[in-house]
Amino acid sequence: MAKQQGQERAFPKNLHPLDSIFRKNLALLASHSLKYHFLFFSFFFWNEFNNFTKNTYSMKLKVIYKITYPNGKIYIGKDLTNTLNYFGSANSLLIENDFSLEQRKDFTIRKEIIWESYTEDLREVNAMEVQLIRQYKSNDPNIGYNMWPKFLK
Repeated sequence: MAKQQGQERAFPKNLHPLDSIFRKNLALLASHSLKYHFLFFSFFFWNEFNNFTKNTYSMKLKVIYKITYPNGKIYIGKDLTNTLNYFGSANSLLIENDFSLEQRKDFTIRKEIIWESYTEDLREVNAMEVQLIRQYKSNDPNIGYNMWPKFLK
């Protein structure tokens, strides 16, 4: 049934990121017999899914964050996927030694994003992390919990 002028579409134009790619390749399907449809769909969707997820990951916002603990000490780390509930990999024993059992029962930390980028160059992210650790001196045991790079007085 042909679409009449002024008639509304039954579904949104871009229902899914792969929708436009599917419509572009629909004409190719009509020219093949049914036995090739399954193979085509399998390959097509697998390939497009891999491209979509690869592009989505590479476009993720990379961040460097600063965690501030109740005692004022800080930890600086990076997150390549900008996950909200990621709070780094600071040494737990080092942190626990600074707080009593009673203090640990009601514990609030603050996470601040201090640098962000869509760069795909992980060397740039790593270099910036080291630069910010040194700038904030979070590798000084009196100031923070970063154990690397080694603090030099």
